[in-house]
Formats: sequence, structure tokens, C-alpha cells
Amino acid sequence: MDRTVTRIRQLSSRPAIRGTLLATLVFGLAGCPVPDFTSEEGQLTLQTRDLYVGAGGGFSNGVSVLEGTPVCAQCIEATVALDDELDIDLSCGDGAEYDALACFDQAVEGGGLEDGCVVSDGPGYVSWTFSPVDCPLQDAGAVLVPDQVTFGFVAQDATEVIVDQWLEDTATDLYEAGILAQPDGSGFSEALRNPEGEPFRVIADEPFRFWVQLREVVGGGAVAWRLADGELTVQPTVGGPVDATIADAAQLEVALPEGSEAEIRFTLGGQTWVAGRLIGVAPSAVDSLELVAAVHAQGWDYPGTPFAARAVLRDADGHAIYGAPIKWTVRGGQLAVGEVMIQIPGADYVEMADACIDPADTSPRSMTLKASYRGRSDSVEFSWDPAEPEESADDPDWTPAETCTGGCSCRSDGPSSTPAALAAALLLGGLLTVRRRI
Repeated sequence: MDRTVTRIRQLSSRPAIRGTLLATLVFGLAGCPVPDFTSEEGQLTLQTRDLYVGAGGGFSNGVSVLEGTPVCAQCIEATVALDDELDIDLSCGDGAEYDALACFDQAVEGGGLEDGCVVSDGPGYVSWTFSPVDCPLQDAGAVLVPDQVTFGFVAQDATEVIVDQWLEDTATDLYEAGILAQPDGSGFSEALRNPEGEPFRVIADEPFRFWVQLREVVGGGAVAWRLADGELTVQPTVGGPVDATIADAAQLEVALPEGSEAEIRFTLGGQTWVAGRLIGVAPSAVDSLELVAAVHAQGWDYPGTPFAARAVLRDADGHAIYGAPIKWTVRGGQLAVGEVMIQIPGADYVEMADACIDPADTSPRSMTLKASYRGRSDSVEFSWDPAEPEESADDPDWTPAETCTGGCSCRSDGPSSTPAALAAALLLGGLLTVRRRI
């Protein structure tokens, strides 16, 4: 019998994005991404919106969970084999006639199901099993096999909290995946990360965002937890006061007076950790400036296209300094430069996009990005071939992005618009984020 693989979608939920990009990066105020994960046999695709893992990645296969935290996963899609002659309305978990979840008995080994959420009996692994049963979907010719999802639950005393340097980690991961690189094709140095145990030196009175991450003490793997269960605070230790805005239990923005020191503290389950130490430094402490940029790698779509950049400032002893109000300039053309889709940490980071020249213009691009601060500067040259416009891309109402920077090489009337290509590129940040360096 001829069969075809058919996807069953939950019609009432937001569709999952498919294709080369395996995760959806959704940033709101909390900066909490919600990628999906699949059962071992690939029959069920699920999402859990209640768990926070880190700014650069959400809950997915292989992520551990803090003990006592329920995993409330919702089925958003199913993949089964069906007779290709069938014309039926399929769904996943919304009570329609052909509901994939109704075709499985569910059980949890090492834990239980409470109101549809997986809970653990303690630290260790829990297997959420799906055993096929008779159902209308099978009567229609579906082939189902036993399936499962496995979670590792971690005791709280086996975890620690750190400042999540997710942009630096993600750049390295995406270089290893052949997706991003520096313009010369090289990767990203570990020196871009502030060393563990070192305080974060921030330009005095300049706002800078920090995220925290819960991880395993042994191995450093990310651990999922619920934002509602944690609390984030900033405690001055020298000088003060400190100007801090707490977005949620994982993200805050801080501005420190010169010479002041503070600690980012995270409380969860009655335990408090110091996630990171902060020092407010004078602008005169900056001794060097290096511009590091990320572009689409060779072998990826439109190699060389600018993606993001950071002005790496250091003092005379080589310590990184963050948050400087960098002056960004573009020569030889125009780029969208600034904060477009995600919340960047400070003014020393920028996103970039080819969103300033009419998409109908497919001539090769070549331009230079320059970062300047207090008499110090560095620049990076970019060259790339833009995307070929689709037939529908000939839009007389097209306008450049508001963040366009550089010479006059595009129309400037009307409201801004960011191309879909940029939105797709930013989905990359959800990839390969389970691993974290120690």
C-alpha cells in the first residue's frame, strides 16, 4: 500500500517553523525563546512555554529540568504515515475527529502526570511514554509505534547560576555549525567571553543588560526552570546606589556610578546565588578597541552578509569593558545597524541587516563598518551578493529600515520595514544552545 508522511498540526496554536532552522527565537520583554522538541520516534512535536533555559535557547531535547518543576508540554504537531488517498482533517490534541494524542496511552516512568504535566519523583531521568491504542486515525490507515520523551531532572544543590553570555556562546556554536563566521572566515575567540569569576566592568552610568542562567555544576549543562519561581536583585557592595531595572527573574538592566561595585543575586527555592559581580569604571579606563563582526558563513545562504558586531573594549590590563556608547558609522553604502529584533546587551553591540537598499537592486554590496569611542576606532569591511528578489518583491511601497546608517544609497521616505530575511536569520540564535562552557 502506498503511504505518505503527513504532518498533523494543532490548528489552534501558532504554527511551528520548519526547515533548516530548527528552533524559533521569540523575544519579548523576558527574552524567552520557545523552540519545539520531538519524541524519540519523531511522531510528536511538543512545546513548553513555562520553562526558561537561557536568553539564547529554550527547552529542547537534551535539556535538564530543575527538580520539582513540572514540564507542561503541549503537542503542536504530529508526523504519521497515512494512505495517500485520504482527504481528512487532521489535528494534534485539540479534540478533533483525528487527534494524534487520542491514539496513545500516556504514562510516566520515574514520575507522574498531574493535570497534563510531567513531574518527577526526584533527581534522575523520567520517561514520558506514548503507547499506541485503537483510534479513528489508525482506522484511517495511520501507522503508529511506541514512542517516548525523556527528561533529566537535577537537584537544586547540583546547580549554580552564572551570567549568561549567550551572544558570545551562540556565535561560537553557529561557527562550528557552519552558519556564522567572521568576514575572513575565521571563528570567534573564547577571549570574547568575560572569564568566569571575573567581574563585569561597565562604563559608569551607561545602561547594560544582563541575563542569568541556571546550569549543572558538573558538566555545565543548562537547566530549565520557571521564571515565576525565581527572583533577581542587584545588591551594591561598594558605593552606590545602583540604577537597576528588573525585567523578570532572568533579565535586568544596570547602570553603575564610577567606582561602585555590585552583585547580581538570584534566588530560587530559598537559595541565593551570586550570579556575577559588577564594577562601574571611568571612560578613561578604555585602552583599546577591537571590532568583531559576524557574517553568514561560506556554504550558507548569501555568504558574507553582515549579521552582528561587537566593539570589544579593554583596559590596560586586558580586562573587557562593556556598555560604551559606541559611534557606529558605515562607509560605501548603507546598513541597518542597531537593535532590530533582539534585545542586545548594550550600545557596544549591534545587529546588522541588508535592509536599506531596494531589494530590486541585486548588485554586489561592499561597505565598511566603523566603531569609534574616545579617539579609538576599528573597522571591518564587508562584501556580499544580495538575495535575488522574488517576483512579488517588486513593491512600490518598499521603504528602508529606520536603523539605516551610512551614505545616501536608498530611499528614505515612509515608515520602516525589516525584510523577512533578517527575521529568518535571527532564528539562528535558538540553535545549539544546550551546551554551555565552564
